[in-house]
Amino acid sequence: MKFSISAAVMASAMMVSSALADSVAIELANPQAKDQALSAMALPVPSRGILASVAIVGSDPSKAQLVLADGNKDLKLLAFDDVSRIALYELPESLKSADKVKFGNGSMLEPAQALYLDHDDQNKVSRLVSKDKRFQGKVLPLALYRVNHDGELPVAGSPIYNEAGDMVALVHQPAYDVEGCTYALPIEVLMRAIDVSQDQGRVARCWIGIAMELQNEAPVVVGVRPASPARKAGIVKGDVIISVGDRQTSDYADVVDAFYYLVSGEAVKFKVLRGTQLVELDVTPELVPGMTP
Repeated sequence: MKFSISAAVMASAMMVSSALADSVAIELANPQAKDQALSAMALPVPSRGILASVAIVGSDPSKAQLVLADGNKDLKLLAFDDVSRIALYELPESLKSADKVKFGNGSMLEPAQALYLDHDDQNKVSRLVSKDKRFQGKVLPLALYRVNHDGELPVAGSPIYNEAGDMVALVHQPAYDVEGCTYALPIEVLMRAIDVSQDQGRVARCWIGIAMELQNEAPVVVGVRPASPARKAGIVKGDVIISVGDRQTSDYADVVDAFYYLVSGEAVKFKVLRGTQLVELDVTPELVPGMTP
């Protein structure tokens, strides 16, 4: 598999890769223009034998190459999450001695918080704008951060760091409605993808078997499926979901976001309001019916 790209694009990707020591440049096949590859960044995770990236909209993540000065190298796709677009590749031998990545807490970032694209250079600041749970009125299956940047926008898969130098997010895609802004994935999205794909061979979805209604302001359970994980744990119709694990849930969209992080077979504590009583229940999610490991 070979891609034809301009020398300028390749030079730019190599320059970005050298500037961001934790990441490397890759290229993804572009089915709409087969002679023009799409540039992204990828993160080596040597402890898990993984090279992780975010597939650009419209790209083919199964056809990717590591950008090298002496010629590109094909990458083997191990798993792809079609919700977050996280793509996990087999780590090339040349990257197995890469420095260990230090992940921070990406779930608790605050508006206006200072963020950085290079953990060794904090002169150029990016700022968190918001955590977006909806897009054009529709609830997202996974909440994304909006981040404002100074200067050229980083490409998909570029790491984002906090002031302590911990990696807390990955660039997802440009926010086309605002100049100088990108969406970003909390780093926990990548961590979940790696854990789940290596346990189950792919990035699989989970369920607990409850029904909720979007129009309700509060996250109220309106139905519980028979023999579901929720029924087994004791969740009942009328329960208001206050938190899922350490994630507070104030509305329907919060619950959808929290459910994204559920892992099959791993119990998580639900806190629900039942009348005037606070009830804590351990719920063990299962794979979505019809999906097998």
